Amino acid sequence: MEIGPKQIQMGASLLRAARSGDIETLTSLLSSINHFNIDIQTSHQSSTVAPPPQSKTIFGVTPGGNTLLHVAAQQGQLRIIEEICRRELSLVFTKNTRLDSPLHLAASSGNQKAAEVIIKHVRESSELILLLRAKNLNGDTALHEAARFGNYHMVKSFIELDVELSSIINNSGMSPLYLAVMRNSHAMVEALLNPSASFAGPNGQTALHAARSQVHIAASMDRAQVIKEILKHCPDSDELVDGKGRSFLHVAIMNHSRRVVRYVLQVPILEKLLNCQDFEGNTLLHIACTLGAKDIVYDLIKDGRVDSGVMNNEGCTPLDLSFYLHNATASWQIKQTSPSLIFRCLLDTGAIFSPKRSDLQKRNVHDLENETLMISLSKTLAILSILVATVTFTAGFTVPGGYSSGSSSNDNIQEGTAILSNKFCFKVFLISNTLAMVCSLTATCCLVHAGAPLLDLKVRESYLSWSMSILTWAIVGMYVAYGMALMAVVFPQERVIGIVEPRSSDQIVAE
Repeated sequence: MEIGPKQIQMGASLLRAARSGDIETLTSLLSSINHFNIDIQTSHQSSTVAPPPQSKTIFGVTPGGNTLLHVAAQQGQLRIIEEICRRELSLVFTKNTRLDSPLHLAASSGNQKAAEVIIKHVRESSELILLLRAKNLNGDTALHEAARFGNYHMVKSFIELDVELSSIINNSGMSPLYLAVMRNSHAMVEALLNPSASFAGPNGQTALHAARSQVHIAASMDRAQVIKEILKHCPDSDELVDGKGRSFLHVAIMNHSRRVVRYVLQVPILEKLLNCQDFEGNTLLHIACTLGAKDIVYDLIKDGRVDSGVMNNEGCTPLDLSFYLHNATASWQIKQTSPSLIFRCLLDTGAIFSPKRSDLQKRNVHDLENETLMISLSKTLAILSILVATVTFTAGFTVPGGYSSGSSSNDNIQEGTAILSNKFCFKVFLISNTLAMVCSLTATCCLVHAGAPLLDLKVRESYLSWSMSILTWAIVGMYVAYGMALMAVVFPQERVIGIVEPRSSDQIVAE
C-alpha cells in the first residue's frame, strides 16, 4: 500500500507529538476529529472527503511521504507505535516517497524494539512475509538495512521469521550476506549463513570476494576465532590472497598475530599454507625472519613441516635473511637481539644458506667449532672463579691474627674485632681480599652466561673476554691479600717488607 501523489499533509502538532513520544497529545488530537474514511489504496483517484481541520488525521504524511507510523518507528517511540497500530493497522504497509515502509526505517535506525512492536501486530497475519520482503526504491528489504547498519540482533530476528530473506538481492546486486561481510561482522555473517543464502555482490563479486578482506583483516587483528568461523562456512577462503599474493597467514605474521599462526598449525587441512609463497617468493619463514618475530619463528620451526630451505625470487633462504640482519647488529652490543636469536635458532635446527652463499656455510662450520671451544673454556674458568670466590670469602672471616677476646692488654682493641686491625698490612689485606671476592663472583656470573646455549657468538665472545679480564683481577687481588696476610703476621711491627741482612758464619756459630 502506498500513499499517492495527492496526499494529506500531516499537522505540525501531530508530527511533534509523534517525534517526541507525547502519547497524550497525539491521542487527544486524533480523538478530537470525527471518524472519516479515505482509501489509501486508490491513490490515483481524488478523494471525495475533505481533510479535517488542521490536518489532524492519522493518514497525514510529511513532504517525504512519511506517515505517523514512519516517524514513530524512526524515532523509536514505542507507545506511539502501539497506539497507531491499534487505530489503523494498514499504516504498517504504507511506504514513503523512497518506498520505505515503517519497518525499513526502524531497521535503518537500529530501533529493534520498534521493529518488534510492528511485527507483533502482523505476526499472526499472512501478510507478515510480504512486509518482511517488501523492497524500497533501491531494492533493499528491511534485512538489507539491518545488515548495512550492523544491527545484528535485528538481522537474527528477521532471519528467524523468514530464512528466505537472505536470498534476496537489491538493485545493486548485493545480498544481505555481502553487506554483513563488508561490515566485518562475524556475528551477522554467522546468522546469515544458511543453505538458501545468496553470496551475490556488485559487479559480479560475491561475499567470498569480500571475505578476502574479511579474513585478512581478522588475521591482522589476531582474531583466530573469526577466521575459524569464516573457514567453517567458506572453506575455500584459505586460498584467497591479497594484491601481493599473500594469504591470510602471511598477513597474520606481518602483524605478529601469534594466535592465528598457532591455530593454523593445529589444523592439518591448512598445512598447504605453511610453505606457500607470495608473488615475491617469500614464505612465512622469510617474512618472520625479516620482521624479527622470534616467537613466530620458533613456532614454525618447532612444527617440523615448515621448509627452511626455500629460496625467494632473489635467491635468499630464511637463513640468508637472518644472517644479514644478524650481521648488521653492532659487535659491541651485548644484549641479545631478535635477529641474533633467530639466526642461532635456524642454525641449530639445520637451516641452510643458499648456494650463492656457500662461503657462509663454511664459515658457519668454523664458528661452531669455535663456539664449542668457548663453551668448554667457560665451564673450566667458571670452576676456577668459584674456587677463588670460596677462598676469599673464607679468608674474610678467618682473618690473620684472629679476633680479640677481651683479655688483651691492648685497650684500643674492642672485644670481637681483629687483633691486627690497626696494622697497615692488614688493611691492605682486607681491601685486596674484598676486591678479589667481588671480581670472582662477577666473573662467575659472566662465565655462566657465556656458556649458555643459543647465545649469539659475538655476545659469547664478549662475555668470555670480560670474564677473563675480571678473573685476572680477582687472582691478582687474592695474591696481594695472601702476601699482606703473611706480612701482618710475620712482621707485626713493620709497615714495609723487611730486609734480612746477611750474617757471617761466626755469628751463626756464636748463636
